[in-house]
Amino acid sequence: SRASVVKSGPNKGKQRGSEAHITDQIPFGGHYSYKTNPNMEGKWLISGDMKVNNRLSSSEVSKMGDDLPTLPELIEQRNLTLNDIPANGLKELKEYYPDVYQRLLKE
Repeated sequence: SRASVVKSGPNKGKQRGSEAHITDQIPFGGHYSYKTNPNMEGKWLISGDMKVNNRLSSSEVSKMGDDLPTLPELIEQRNLTLNDIPANGLKELKEYYPDVYQRLLKE
């Protein structure tokens, strides 16, 4: 609703996408596409919320080439104990990596 409508030419009647971005609000119950510059491939989806349909396994993440470590990998790399892990990390550990959590309880 923020974008003006093109009045003439081949795009007549269409909204000007460059004017449609929202910089002072987060969309609720929807989303919009946004390009940071004209040379960018693809578009960012800007949304106020999302639904996760599928949690990727470690092997699926590895195939994607993601270089972020999983929580168990981070624990091993940094030699962390349960006392080093914040509450939200402990919750994730219990829910998704119960074997790692149990091992840390015994240490």
